[in-house]
Amino acid sequence: MTATSASAPVLEMARPSAERPLLALTNVSKRFGGVRALENVSFDVQRGHLLGIIGPNGSGKSTLLSLIAGAQRPSSGQIVCNGRRLDRMRSHAIRGSASGAPIRSRGRSAA
Repeated sequence: MTATSASAPVLEMARPSAERPLLALTNVSKRFGGVRALENVSFDVQRGHLLGIIGPNGSGKSTLLSLIAGAQRPSSGQIVCNGRRLDRMRSHAIRGSASGAPIRSRGRSAA
């Protein structure tokens, strides 16, 4: 994991895949009216690494996970997983992005 500052450049999509982080958040913010739930959150998670998110109640942990999952959209910033911009995708299209696996329907097959 590599933390980046608020003045860091936006994630470079041209990096070789071995160096590109699996998940990268760059200056992600979420506002609900006048309430700032998250402000300028930036971090990278490399493939095979774990990241813990800790903090007191109301610190934005659930909001952060909701943004990554696509249940909500950030007010600003970008979320990139496996080279794909998640912050521009609908939540149903995000499934499978981390693994790079194709997105399949959960419907029954006509077998």
